Amino acid sequence: MKITEAIGATNASDTQNRTRCRGSLTNRGFATVAALVIGVTLIGVVLVTTELAITQTRLSKRGESKATALFTADAGLDDAVRQLEYDHYWTGQSSSQTMYSDPSGKTTSFGNFTSTATLSADKFTATVHSVGTLSTGTTSKTVGVIGFKPVGFGDYAIRAKGDVSISGSATITSVSGVSDANIASGGTLTMGNNGSWVSGGLYASGTVYGPPAPYPNQGVVGSYSNYPQPPFPDPATIQSTLQTQAGTTVTSANSAFSGKNGTKGAIITAPAYISGDLKMNSGDKVTFNGTGTVYISGNVSMSGGTILNNLNGVLAVSGTFGMNGGAYYSATPTASLAPDGTHTIAPTLAVFNAGITTGTALSLNGTTGTDESGIVYTANGDLKLNGGNNYRGSFVSGGNVNVNGNFTQIYPDNERSTIYYPGTPSLTFWGEEQ
Repeated sequence: MKITEAIGATNASDTQNRTRCRGSLTNRGFATVAALVIGVTLIGVVLVTTELAITQTRLSKRGESKATALFTADAGLDDAVRQLEYDHYWTGQSSSQTMYSDPSGKTTSFGNFTSTATLSADKFTATVHSVGTLSTGTTSKTVGVIGFKPVGFGDYAIRAKGDVSISGSATITSVSGVSDANIASGGTLTMGNNGSWVSGGLYASGTVYGPPAPYPNQGVVGSYSNYPQPPFPDPATIQSTLQTQAGTTVTSANSAFSGKNGTKGAIITAPAYISGDLKMNSGDKVTFNGTGTVYISGNVSMSGGTILNNLNGVLAVSGTFGMNGGAYYSATPTASLAPDGTHTIAPTLAVFNAGITTGTALSLNGTTGTDESGIVYTANGDLKLNGGNNYRGSFVSGGNVNVNGNFTQIYPDNERSTIYYPGTPSLTFWGEEQ
């Protein structure tokens, strides 16, 4: 019995130990599984977090690249503004223009841009498309509209698209007495050292050959070579506009001198369209009434004491304009303000030289007296201002200007024409293209 009881007790003890071991092993198994689950979950979280970080980095880098490409494309628009200030008919950068992270040293490039520019029909706006491309291949496209500030002729005493030459004893001063009778040339500007006088500055896109410093010398207050000039308006567009303003009622030029009180005088009331040439000699006189536009489809020639008097608006001549032998031309300004709200509107004589860009469009050889004579504009061809003239006004030429002899000009710096040219360009619209 004792042995049996001992064995029974031993068996019972073993059973309890095994039960406890199984419970311990079961607990350990659960802990291991839980640890594995947690470990896998943590690994998953780490992987997801890492993937998100990589994705965010990629997106950030991609965003930086896109932003840099956009910056490069924008540089193309900024370049267009600068180019159009020098060349109104600039059409864009067809070859790639490199962008550098160190512009001064130009050793590290990060991208380039190309651009195209399209000028509007009226020449006062240009649409520019620019494409920026990085070395990685990332691209961005932008579009901009560049507007040109309208400026009325008369902001210079003399302004030429081509060369300007001043010689002899020519004198050019300002009505106000201030030294602002400036002269501007789109080519070279030459002022002789032989008695000519200009109370203002000399500006040229090319080289100024003028009186040496120190200034003032011969009235000149400064000499500026390689000075960018604003663009000239399109002559055909201006001529078409003036012809429209003159109306459709056609009057023969010869009828202006038939039976006018026996004095060969005529009164032309603007607006008016005159067909043919206007030839004036032997005391002929024409007086303008009204402030509109008078358009003459042919040439104008004046000699023998003839008079064109009281121009208030615009006299547009399709052909050439010549005057000599005591011919007299004068204009009377109005008190109306120009669109800029600062200057008054000046009468304008516009000569288009039949669209021919060479030769002399207008030659002043006689005398104009000292009356207000407004602004003279030769859209095509050259302008010659010769001795014997005493002119109050300003001159603009789409060709060259030659001043010689004892020509005298008094520049009214407070007047502007109703004919405008495209002035300083600026970006007026920006957008990103897809």
